[in-house]
Amino acid sequence: TATNASILTNLTPVFMVLIAAGWMREMLTRPDWTAMLAAFAGSVLVSQGAGHLTLSGTGLIGDVLMVLASFLGAVYSIGGKVLSERYPATLVITAVAALGALMLLPLALLEGLTLALPLRIWGFIIVLGVGSGAIANLWWLRLLAMTTASRAALLLFLIPLVSATLSVTLLHEPVTPLLIAGSALVLAGVVAVQRRP
Repeated sequence: TATNASILTNLTPVFMVLIAAGWMREMLTRPDWTAMLAAFAGSVLVSQGAGHLTLSGTGLIGDVLMVLASFLGAVYSIGGKVLSERYPATLVITAVAALGALMLLPLALLEGLTLALPLRIWGFIIVLGVGSGAIANLWWLRLLAMTTASRAALLLFLIPLVSATLSVTLLHEPVTPLLIAGSALVLAGVVAVQRRP
């Protein structure tokens, strides 16, 4: 379900911290772990929203794939950090995007790729490609090159909070006690770690 996916994607920063601890020898202190758990719990509450988390039935395969995708997202971030510390982030993101496009092109052709799309759809594709595809990834790699993976990972817990805020303000979705409590936990966890030296 969408609820499961939004909650399970919050595992990416957890995986990042674990990979950074094993590969890069970044260690979190007990207060850092407490803040991380608080932020994770908060992001789960925010993601839960009005949905109902289920961990059985036909969605179980999707849940397993979502956990795997979260793990691979963490590997991407840690690998991107290592590369961005040695090479310009623009070079890294260009190479990653080009390789990704080459890998996906045969699959797109198999599914009947067509360029005859309405202008409105092309507009959405351009906004997504430039915004979340290029700029967001470029800034993410630059951030990773300037700080520890653990600190950067914690910022990912802000994504459900930003999404919920946009949903409330732009889509007029209700503000629930769950959303407020989760938001407070996320902010407390992120601020606690970011304020530490």
